[in-house]
Amino acid sequence: MGVVHVAISAGAAAAHAVVGAKHQRAVALASAATCYLNGMGHRWLLVVALAGCFSSKPVAPTPPPSNVTAAPKPLTRKHSVTVADPLGFLPIDSEMVFHLDMGRLRKSAVWQQYEPKLLEAASLALTQMKNSCGVNPISGLRTIRAGFKDFGNGGKPAGVMVVTGLDGERLLACVASTKSPSAKLAIDGNVVIGTGTDGQPFALELVDASTIVAVVGPNTDRARLDEVVNGGAPLRNSAVFNEIFGTINTQGALWFTVNGNAKAFDGARASGFGFNALFGSVGLVDGLSASVRMRVGSPAAASQMATMITSQVGMAKSFVDRLDISADANDIVFELGMTDAQINAILGMAGLGGGGPSLIPQPTP
Repeated sequence: MGVVHVAISAGAAAAHAVVGAKHQRAVALASAATCYLNGMGHRWLLVVALAGCFSSKPVAPTPPPSNVTAAPKPLTRKHSVTVADPLGFLPIDSEMVFHLDMGRLRKSAVWQQYEPKLLEAASLALTQMKNSCGVNPISGLRTIRAGFKDFGNGGKPAGVMVVTGLDGERLLACVASTKSPSAKLAIDGNVVIGTGTDGQPFALELVDASTIVAVVGPNTDRARLDEVVNGGAPLRNSAVFNEIFGTINTQGALWFTVNGNAKAFDGARASGFGFNALFGSVGLVDGLSASVRMRVGSPAAASQMATMITSQVGMAKSFVDRLDISADANDIVFELGMTDAQINAILGMAGLGGGGPSLIPQPTP
């Protein structure tokens, strides 16, 4: 989730420069999203690293612990079509959807500088897993996609995450051999059922040699996991989502959609800053390029807001190479271009530099 945090934090900083002090509601909304996603990152790190499930020292191979009820099942290509679908396994009622392509992300000079800091801060579990089993669940990641609902405003998030590029069999074997006795975790073949540190249940299944499907939420159990794993791509049955999805450049490092009717935005709607949807993509090759649309109630509203924002972008242009704002039917369209150095400056403004050295090498005097 680190890159999502970075993208939205950068958006918050840019929003402040664009709309100024008269429109702090927009900045507050972006900042709230940043804080929430930062917390979500820790929850979903459990899916990748199974934080807190490992002992603190390397453990010699032992017989399967008592919580392991069956050996892993032989893996098949039963779910290969769903795994390959960028919307595969994601629920039809998702209010936030994102897809992160780690291969494209790793080509970014910014990411190459930022990744070690992110991993260092991520979780002790990553180090413990590597020391105990020689498994680094982050290094081989190819894609991460997820669909959530009920996030923000005190809700209990529910959703599905799909992670590809893992050494799945070694990962599950490591969980079985190094699980702490106090961990709330049960393993049944290729399935892991447990409870996170926030008390919320989760379930995950290794559906092929390198793909894990994880489910989280108040009503998560084995039956819900089976429903998700065998349910294909329900989100493709949403006509509204498909219309939006068809406008997104899905070849970037990150693409996302957010439903403006989600509970997280109740306050924004009450204060007159509601929107129907926010969606777009971010590319990170040779700097940053982003194309984001905010859908509002009418073409007139989109035109009025685009004109208002355009009239106040003066200061923002000093932080970016390109910032174009326009209206297209019911959408306010933001087209953004930044160099690596400008990204670094925005990260510093957003408090993501960690007080340490610059994320982008700076020229020596």
